[in-house]
Amino acid sequence: MNSRFALLAVLCLALAPSSFPAGDEGKGKTDEAKKPEAPEGVTQEAADAARAAIRKAGLDPKAEIVAKNGGKPKMSSKAQKAVREAGFRDMSDVVSALEKFPEDKSSPPPARIEPDPALPKPDGGEPAPAPPDVPAPPIAPTPPPSGKRIAVPGDHPTVQAAVDAAGPGDVISLKTGKYQERVYVTGKKAGLVIESADPAAPAEILGTPNASRDGIRVDQVDGGVIRNLRILGAYDGVRLNNVNGARLLDLYIENSALGIRVNGGEGNRIERCKVVKSRVEQAVTIDGAPKTVVIDTAISDGERENLRAVKSPGLVLERVTATASRAAGGIKVDNCGGARIEGCTATDNYSDGIYVAGSPDLKFTGNKASKNHAYGLRLEKSPPLTDPAAVTAAGNEGVGNSKGDVVAKP
Repeated sequence: MNSRFALLAVLCLALAPSSFPAGDEGKGKTDEAKKPEAPEGVTQEAADAARAAIRKAGLDPKAEIVAKNGGKPKMSSKAQKAVREAGFRDMSDVVSALEKFPEDKSSPPPARIEPDPALPKPDGGEPAPAPPDVPAPPIAPTPPPSGKRIAVPGDHPTVQAAVDAAGPGDVISLKTGKYQERVYVTGKKAGLVIESADPAAPAEILGTPNASRDGIRVDQVDGGVIRNLRILGAYDGVRLNNVNGARLLDLYIENSALGIRVNGGEGNRIERCKVVKSRVEQAVTIDGAPKTVVIDTAISDGERENLRAVKSPGLVLERVTATASRAAGGIKVDNCGGARIEGCTATDNYSDGIYVAGSPDLKFTGNKASKNHAYGLRLEKSPPLTDPAAVTAAGNEGVGNSKGDVVAKP
């Protein structure tokens, strides 16, 4: 009799309905299928994608992995929510990937920009991150070009393969077409040139949406030239890290998280470029990079400032146009002693048209600001231009700006 009761109990347990509410298992699968796909495992790709998701939520990836549990790193609840929404499932793998694949020391993760207390707070919450200071290395001599030309896809199927095979002074020539890749230049390649074979039909470097992958990134390689290319949808369209004497010529950069980033280095030039629509940060940012020159360049629709330069003495801006920024000013120059700003135009920007602060020995002539939503031309602590009369006497003009056309303070 006891064996019959035992058998009956086993059958009842086997046939009993699940302890979970009906339909929950299927519902979970449906909800999971709706989430975007994310890289799995402890990989570089997963680390990059997780950092991008955390930054998209307005957080600093490094700062969000600080809590300790038995000596092991742990991600904050806000960061976990951000990466889950991006499609990640295994939080321990995400943390392991971020620990195993840290960002390059020459390009540390961006620090948060604090909003200017004198300006209205932009809609949409906290401001986007910006890169911290990067010390400039000593300037190295650039060897003469070797003259070797490398065709893509003729000699190598991808731009990166051509870069890997190139030596100092070589010229990489891209056939008209679309190249879905990120290009990384490092090592002994001083004076390397990357250009379109046909300037009338430029080659296109296509970024990867929702991933922290730059279009072209150059780390500590001096004297290079990037010209006549279209770079679309990357994280940074072009990033120069501790580079000296590089030239960016005739580039069209659109829909990047940040269009052109210059971190450290000295004497780099941006000429005849067009930067349109940054998704996360500034359209152009110059940080700790003395003697940077920007000439005949049009910048528009930046998520924050169209152009921001900080701690870059000897900065030169000539005939730069900054139009329709979405959450900050048109041109912001801070702590750039000896800067020269001439013939620049700022129109219809979210805040100030052109704002210069803490930049003594400023040369500021022939600039115009109109229809900006705060001040047109705003100068603070940038002698010798310490009053509005001196600013207008130097041929500068403000017209139709919301809070005032010309402001200058000692």
